[in-house]
Amino acid sequence: MAKKEAHPPVGLATMLGTGDYHIIQGKRYKIKPLKLRDHKEFLEDNLNIGPQFFTLIEKKEIAKLEKWMGRYLFDENDEPMTLAKAEEADWDVTDLRKAVRLLIDISG
Repeated sequence: MAKKEAHPPVGLATMLGTGDYHIIQGKRYKIKPLKLRDHKEFLEDNLNIGPQFFTLIEKKEIAKLEKWMGRYLFDENDEPMTLAKAEEADWDVTDLRKAVRLLIDISG
C-alpha cells in the first residue's frame, strides 16, 4: 500500500477566502488568497517573487505590483494597500517581498 504524502493543513481563513493576518513592521495586514478568476491574469503578469528591488525600477512592474496589492493585501483598517501606504508604514524591500510571497503561499 502506498504511503500518502502529508500536507500541512490549510487555515480556515484561507479556505473561506477571508484571508490571513500577518504582522509587517509591527502592524497587522490581511492577505487574501487569489480568486480562481484572477489566477490566469496573475500568472500572465509574472510578478517577481524574488528580489523586489528589481520590481521597483520599472513603472510597468510597479503598476503590476500595485494592482495585486490593491486586490489582495489590506491594511489594519481593511483598506487596500498601496506602495505609498507601505512607504508610510516604513516597509523595506524585504517586507514587500514577504507580502508577495505570503499572497502566493496562502493561495495554495
